[in-house]
Amino acid sequence: MSHSHFWILNVFNFIFQNGLPFLLNFWISYLVFPFAHLIWLCECYDVLLFN
Repeated sequence: MSHSHFWILNVFNFIFQNGLPFLLNFWISYLVFPFAHLIWLCECYDVLLFN
C-alpha cells in the first residue's frame, strides 16, 4: 500500500468512529451554508437590480 492512500483510510476511520453527527456537521458547514449564502446574495442582487 502506498503512503498517499493512507490518509484516506484515516479519514474513513475517523468518520466511522465519530458516526453521523460529524458527517452531518461536515455537509451542513461546507455545502449547505455556502449554498444558502449564494442564494441570499442572488436574491439581494435581484432586488437591487430590479427596484
